[in-house]
Parts: sequence; C-alpha cells; structure tokens
Amino acid sequence: MQTTSWSSSTILCGTLALFACAPAATIDATGKTESERRISSHHGELRVLAAIVSFPGKQQLWTVPAVELMMSGPVNAYYREVTRQKLWLNTTVVGPLQIAGGDLCEPQSWYDRVSAALADDSLVPDSYDRVLLFVPSTGACPVAGGAFAQRAAYINGIREPKTVIHELGHTFGLAHSRSVDCGDVTLPADGEPPFAAIAEYGDPADVMAVGRGHFNVVQMEKAGWFETADHGPITTVSDSGTYILGVLSKDDQRKRGLRVLKAISPDGSRREYYYLEYRQAHGVDRQTPPGQWQGIRVLLGSQPYGLGSQLLDMTPGSGPDANSDIRDAPLPFGQSYLDPVSGLRISAKSGDSNQAIVEIELPQGPTPGACQQHATIELGQPLASIARGETATLLVRVTNNDATGCPLSLFSLTKLLSPTGVLAQPLSGGPLYLSGGQRSTLVYLLKASPAAPLGIAKLRMDIMRAGNPTSYGLSVPLTIVPE
Repeated sequence: MQTTSWSSSTILCGTLALFACAPAATIDATGKTESERRISSHHGELRVLAAIVSFPGKQQLWTVPAVELMMSGPVNAYYREVTRQKLWLNTTVVGPLQIAGGDLCEPQSWYDRVSAALADDSLVPDSYDRVLLFVPSTGACPVAGGAFAQRAAYINGIREPKTVIHELGHTFGLAHSRSVDCGDVTLPADGEPPFAAIAEYGDPADVMAVGRGHFNVVQMEKAGWFETADHGPITTVSDSGTYILGVLSKDDQRKRGLRVLKAISPDGSRREYYYLEYRQAHGVDRQTPPGQWQGIRVLLGSQPYGLGSQLLDMTPGSGPDANSDIRDAPLPFGQSYLDPVSGLRISAKSGDSNQAIVEIELPQGPTPGACQQHATIELGQPLASIARGETATLLVRVTNNDATGCPLSLFSLTKLLSPTGVLAQPLSGGPLYLSGGQRSTLVYLLKASPAAPLGIAKLRMDIMRAGNPTSYGLSVPLTIVPE
C-alpha cells in the first residue's frame, strides 16, 4: 500500500500540490470535533481521505499519482474558486486496498472494510472530514458514483474530476440541479410543474447536474458560501425596483444572486422563491454551454432547502426536445417573464461581461378573505375496474381554490382505505404545496391480489389542509373482476 501527503507550503497559485495531513481531530468547548464543525460550516481546510479500492477479479485503473494529481489540481482548484478561497482540500491518498466485494453495491460495507484494512497503518477514516472510495467499475452500482453516510462518497470507475466534484457536492447536502420543461410555457397557469416535466440532471451549466460549471445560487446558499459580505451575497427582493447582478463566477462586491418570493405556506414554515443569477464565460463557467450566458437564469428553490434547484426555461419551445430546449434557458435581455399565478414580473434589461440589470415588479396582495377557501379533490381519470392479480393507476387531482396570489397551502394525505385484497402504493403521494389557483396530482398504484373479493367496493381517502380543520374526502367506486 502506498500513502502520500505533501506539504501545503509547496502550493503555488492553488494548482498542483497535495496538501499535508492535518493533526487528529480535537474536541472544542461545545463538544464538537473539528470535523463536525466543518461539516456544518463548509469553510476552511477540508481533510479528505482518498482510498483506492481493489476488488478480486476487477481491474483498477486508478493509481496513487493519478488521484493525487486530480485531487490537488482540478478538484481543489474548483472548490477554491467557487467558494472564493473559503474552502480548500487537504487530501491524503492511500491504496490500492484489496477488499472483498464488488458483486453488490454496498458502499457502507466497502467503507467498513477499508477502515479495517487501514487499522494497522494508524489511519482512521472517521477522523477525516470527507472520505472518497475510488472503486473499480462495477455494474452492481448503476451510477457513476454516490454519496452515503453524510460525509463519504464512492467513485465507480469514472476517471474525471467532474464526477468527484459532483459527489463531494452531495456530502455538503446538495441535491441534483434539476430543470423544468413544460412544453410551450415556462410554468403551467394552474400550478407547479408536473412531475413528468422535471429532469433530474437537467441543468446544463451546474456541476450538480450534467454541467461542468459553477454551483448555482440555490446550491451556493445551501452550502453556506454566500454568508459573508465580501462574497457578493444573495439579495432578497422586498421592493419593486431595478437591481444589479454580478457575474456568478467573478470575485467582486456585486451581488451574486437575487431571491424573489414566489409563495409561502400558511404557517410560514416553507417559502418558495425565484432565484436569479447571471453567468458569463469566466472561470469554471467557460465550460458551460454559451446559451447559458445569454440573459438571466431563473431557478426555483425553497427555504428550507427541500429538493434542491429547478432551472426554468424562459424561452420555452425553442428546441425540438427538452434537452436542446433548456440550452437557451436564460431570460433574454429586453424580455420579461410574468408569473402565471401571482402576477410577479421579472424583466432582463441589459448585461455585459461584468454585470446585468434586472427589474422586478412585485405583485399586489390578494383580496382580504380570499385565502383558506375550499379545495377540490377529484379523479384525474376514470377508473372503473381492476382484475384480480393485476395493477391499475389511480390519479387524484387536488386543486387549491384560493384566489391568485394567496400563499402556499400544505395538503397531506391523512387516510387511505383500500378495499379488501387491494394494495394502494403511493408513487407521488405528496405532501403537496399549492398556491391559490394551483392544481397538482397524486399518483397511486393499485394492485389486486388473486384472492381479492369480486364485486363492487370503495376506496376512500381523506386529505387535510394545514392550518384548517376541514378534511377533504374522495370515495372511489371500484369493481374487482376475475382475471
């Protein structure tokens, strides 16, 4: 086994040196170790253990020099740049370590076996801030890599820095950077984007998706890298007016993002925002598609963070398919976007290589008494019968009948009673956050057992609105027929 660490004094311009191993973690007055403090703050030196793992009968292409070069070079340089030198990697590379496994995708077991293999070398993976397992390519894991146990990740045979940067991002609590394609509109007039319209890895610029560029402003805010004034923090827009946006990847005093309230839950626990950012061919964003530089990028995000970010297509229908359509997603200069529910207007006025000018017109509030009105629950499509041993899809449409501009309301399933012998499994069972006038659909998979009683039965469900004692019920007649 080979173990390598270099002194940080050899670093020149933060490029091709490997940082030295720091002393063992110590406990401070709060009872937290240095590692625990860094996991929560995401600032300062990040001690990383990179373990090259070998499985019996599988070829390991990674070598210690190759991992050293990648971690100390492009991976470290990326995190230094996007955090404005507030986070840097101190990596120790070990391996190759021969362990059992590879036939099953079991990263936690791999971690435990690596820990046991390193015991004789006085290296304790648990004492590091992050642990990366570089495993040979195994079909047991259908993805290029994955994060687990909050502070660890594995790389499944992929030999490129982008994958490592992406998986490390997950250890900072970042979800994937999604995109939304609603056909010829940016968002539907009656609600949030349907599930089928969301692409899991859809953001073509963001490294937490298919891109190779800068973390978007939603991800940066989640990781805590917009916390200080010298980092160009996000501005929450509270008044209509004209705002200046700096280039996301440039290190100056301009604001890196704007956050405009879209909706709020009745109890104030969840807020949905439009996030605005401006990218140019600078720094890591030189690797992004040129279409992402042509205007203001608009994303959906929420507080609490929830499921990450969703890039909106502000030029819908410009491409033959979703993948090409999203490549020119920004709102072009000289054009405006009108929120279909609240009436909020966002206008991209102008931009150059250093900044962009954006105008925000906030909507008027709803008429008093127009919120917390009745909701409607109905079948999304007819469902007459189901055969023994077969499955059927149940679609339930929920509509918030509040006036346009009312805040988000939370709708949750409180009761689901299916007929004897019929199992109802939620495929997208909520909870649902709907603004006034919005509509969404719950999807359930019904499966009738071979012994389900024949004849007419009823499926019953109740949905409750947070902050309102009213329960909305739906009774669905269902005929169970022979196979």
